[in-house]
Amino acid sequence: MSGISDFYRDKVVFVTGGTGFIGKIVVEKLLRTCEVKEVILMVREKKNTLPEQRIKTLCASPVSRLGGVADASKAG
Repeated sequence: MSGISDFYRDKVVFVTGGTGFIGKIVVEKLLRTCEVKEVILMVREKKNTLPEQRIKTLCASPVSRLGGVADASKAG
């Protein structure tokens, strides 16, 4: 997997669908195995759930329990 890690090293990655079934696994893999500079998620309101709440749910997921992941609500 070094080719993929090398490709994403020091890159800013923009992800749509990052709170979905496959998207959250992709984001987790990026954060866990690649030395990315930053991951930006585009999150939309869905079923009357605000994007902020969807991100909190994503971060609380067992898949997302990573040390050092910034709280998106504090990003500035």
